[in-house]
Amino acid sequence: MWPAPAWCKGGGPQSSRTNSAPQAHSAAGELTIAFEVLEMAAEPGLTLTIYTAAPGSPSEEGLRLLASWAATQNSDSPSTTKNAGR
Repeated sequence: MWPAPAWCKGGGPQSSRTNSAPQAHSAAGELTIAFEVLEMAAEPGLTLTIYTAAPGSPSEEGLRLLASWAATQNSDSPSTTKNAGR
């Protein structure tokens, strides 16, 4: 049996805040983003923020568009293309 992760032993989320907010993006348009902020008990001051959009919504499509752009920019960075010709 695997050992339980630290967050199962009282080191997990101490509290969380959930909300949603409309965001205007110049390329992706109006996005309604839900988010949850988890404050980690094991590391005071450390938070984990999770962003989501409703499945099948225009906001999900906009987030996917932005994610594809980010992936393209990351793949074009000098550190990943440096040895591409080898």
